[in-house]
Amino acid sequence: MQRVTKLGAIALIAIGAVGGSAAAVSAHSDHGDRGDHGHRASAIQHVLLISVDGMHQSDLDWYIANHSTSELAKLAYGGAEFTNNHTSDPSDSDPGGTAIMTGGDPRATGVYYDVEYSHGVFPPGTTTCKGPVPGGNVIYDSPDDILNAVPDFLHSNPSDPAYQTFPAFDEDGSVFPGGNDTNTAGRTPSDILTLTPAPQSGLNPKTYPVDPTTCQPIQPWDYLKVNSIFQVIQNAGLRTAWSDKHAIYTSFNGHGSGGTSIDDFFGPEIDSQAVEPDGTPYPSDTDWAHDDAA
Repeated sequence: MQRVTKLGAIALIAIGAVGGSAAAVSAHSDHGDRGDHGHRASAIQHVLLISVDGMHQSDLDWYIANHSTSELAKLAYGGAEFTNNHTSDPSDSDPGGTAIMTGGDPRATGVYYDVEYSHGVFPPGTTTCKGPVPGGNVIYDSPDDILNAVPDFLHSNPSDPAYQTFPAFDEDGSVFPGGNDTNTAGRTPSDILTLTPAPQSGLNPKTYPVDPTTCQPIQPWDYLKVNSIFQVIQNAGLRTAWSDKHAIYTSFNGHGSGGTSIDDFFGPEIDSQAVEPDGTPYPSDTDWAHDDAA
């Protein structure tokens, strides 16, 4: 087994007959007998990719040493690890995840952060693209807290000073289309299992940068300058699936994909309103990422 050193974050890839998982790429490939190159005969049915944000190689080594029968240990023992591997620079969730999905660093992918500036776009909301390209914000971010009592809302009321300030999730702070998390609306956390595999329906293109050529908002997957592993796998006639913390990470579909190279995307928004089992907001009135009780 090859060993991996991956600084700042760990990505485990397990190849074999892997059962159901929230982050699995399903594949089937039959290889011939061991040949001159020493490759063992195998029938790969599934590939499982798990990215653990912030985990260093030393963390994984310690955990496996102290929990040798854990699922992580089993994946590490049965998978492939590479010793000369490094995170992107910068290596926050978006550029780091993009690097894993594409094999490219930010210079190749164009993704340096989920909030950046580009000289090659028109600002969000532009409808007439004439004259020199002025440059503009590129914000493919989850919504951020800006009002204490209304965390992670898009602010859809035009009278709101923060109107349409934050882009990614147009659901009024909800993990559900329509923004209803209350018990009276019949929404409970268990409904998360019915989320659409096309979460781009909950995104707000009005906040995307605008393409100077088409004068249309640039979808998050098309802002990438390269293709992704999901396109390669799907083009081979195989099925893909991915789960992540932001719906905006449909960007991993890759450039030119039309947002469809991930067949089954499960992306409940981690920055949405945290609610109790009956659907009412937690007393702290915050999101799933920051409410420890949730």
